[in-house]
Amino acid sequence: MIAHVSGVLSGRSGETIVLATDGGVGYEVRVPLGVLERLPQNGARVSLHTELVVREDGWALYGFDRP
Repeated sequence: MIAHVSGVLSGRSGETIVLATDGGVGYEVRVPLGVLERLPQNGARVSLHTELVVREDGWALYGFDRP
């Protein structure tokens, strides 16, 4: 399980963002519109609580700024 992700906001497209961690991994995270509006500009550090959803057709990591 991935419970928390911290890193630099390196991109956004629609309701999906990419967080680049210090270890060199980029996580694609889906966020609700309210969270997306509260995020800082690209290049800023971000920390999100996450929920990993596994389905037959794929995995999705959802991010929230509050637990």
